[in-house]
Order: sequence, then structure tokens, then C-alpha cells
Amino acid sequence: MNIAFKIVKESSFALALCGIMSSVGGITLESISHKVYALLPFIILLPAMNDLVGDFGCIIASRFIEWLETKEIKKEKWWKSHLIGVFFTNLLTVALLSIFYLVVLALLLGYVKGYSLSADFVIKTLLACLFSGMIVIAVIFWLAVTLGFYYHKRKIDPSNTLVPLMTSFADMGSIILLTIMIVVLF
Repeated sequence: MNIAFKIVKESSFALALCGIMSSVGGITLESISHKVYALLPFIILLPAMNDLVGDFGCIIASRFIEWLETKEIKKEKWWKSHLIGVFFTNLLTVALLSIFYLVVLALLLGYVKGYSLSADFVIKTLLACLFSGMIVIAVIFWLAVTLGFYYHKRKIDPSNTLVPLMTSFADMGSIILLTIMIVVLF
């Protein structure tokens, strides 16, 4: 089979699903746009958080694909793998620091632009972003492993599907969770 045809065939469904997930994220965000506009730091934070979590989705998927291809990870008891444990711990550490940095930067930019910050707002913003970011990253990790093994078993190259799916899921998930957190906390 022609390699280009194989890539198109394997990735078509995944790319269509990615488009749907992006639309769901956009519709969710639009549903609270009036609230977001009143919270200047979130206008700064949403694209940055969305990009950051999407990048983590890409990192997780590509790393897992590499482990599948090099046979460093086995399906049996993968969660007990030292490799997975170290990677997940390092990933969460970098994610926590990155999200904290983004929140502080967005709050400072909002303050410089004249947005009044209270201690309550700062704490709620930090909690909303940390909670939503960590949940999405954990779910992406689980999805990448689950789908990676599924595609690998079916002889579908996970490189054609996993990275776009995890990135799109991360984008959609971060928007939906941040939207929920904004509605609940603000």
C-alpha cells in the first residue's frame, strides 16, 4: 500500500474528530464569553493555557509512541513501569510550574492594564487553572496510553492519529474545564 494513502486513510477519522473537538471547545467558551470578558486575566490566560495543555498532549503522545515503537513499554502492568513513573512525575512537575508561571504572568498583565486584583480572585484563578490543567493532563496521559495500545494492536500507526487526537482533546478539555471552573468560582 502506498505510504501516503496509508497515512491519509489512518488519519482521516482522527482529523475529523479533532475538528469536532475544537468546535465543542469553542462553543463551550462562547457560552460564557460575557463572563470571560469581565475577567481580563482570563482573556490573557485562556489562549496560553490552551496552548500549554495542547503542547503537553503532543509531548505525551509522541513519547508514548516512541516507547511503543522501541518496545520499552509493555501492555501488561504498564502503570508499574519505572519509565512511566519518572516521566509522569516530571511531566506534572513541569506542568505545575508552567501553569503557575502563566497565571502569575496573566495576573500581572491584567494588573498593569488596570484590572483590580483581590487575594480571593488571585487564589481562585490559580486554583481554577491548576485544577483544570492537572486533570486534563492526567486524562490525556491515560487516553494516550489506552489509544496507543489500541492502535498498536490493530496495526494502525499511532503516529498518524495519536498526536492530533491528544492535542485536540487537550485543547477541548482545557477549555471545558476552565469554563466550568469560571462558572463555579466566579
